[in-house]
Amino acid sequence: MSERGFLIGAIAVAVLVLGFMWYKNQKSEPQHQPWVPNQQQQQSSQLEGVFKQARETNKSVVLFFTSPGCVPCEQMKKDVLPKPEVQKALGNYLFTQVDASADPAMAQMFQIKAVPTFVMVNGGMQVQKVQEGVMTADQFIVWLGGTVTPPKTEPQKQPEKKPEQRKPWLRRPGQSNPPGC
Repeated sequence: MSERGFLIGAIAVAVLVLGFMWYKNQKSEPQHQPWVPNQQQQQSSQLEGVFKQARETNKSVVLFFTSPGCVPCEQMKKDVLPKPEVQKALGNYLFTQVDASADPAMAQMFQIKAVPTFVMVNGGMQVQKVQEGVMTADQFIVWLGGTVTPPKTEPQKQPEKKPEQRKPWLRRPGQSNPPGC
């Protein structure tokens, strides 16, 4: 009888635990909250406007995928993107920043695996090229399809070679010692 009682008690405890877990799960689900657009929805509608503008102007779009706390992304924002030569090269494109963590669907659509990532897309949302990681200003301009003119430098003068003077104490093979030696 004690084995039977133990089995019934174990089943009762299991039913209570499972019931409590189910009840707790039901309580944690949100209850009919009013719809408020989140950052992902706002960002997606902003991107729709950018792609519409790209189709109207026949320009390509450069998407800059980033995320909060991304140190290399901040480096690109601070050291590369503000440079005048980069801004000039970007004048031929529509440029927009996409927070990959706030819009994972967009990041997945463009197969973003790391940030920073730059994606060049035409107005029809067809990917033209992708670049992952930090770039210098010159590398970024070349990636955009521009050319970089090297800075003007004056050619360095080569030092004149002086004719080799033989040391008097050195002698060539077969040469006799100088007088007095």
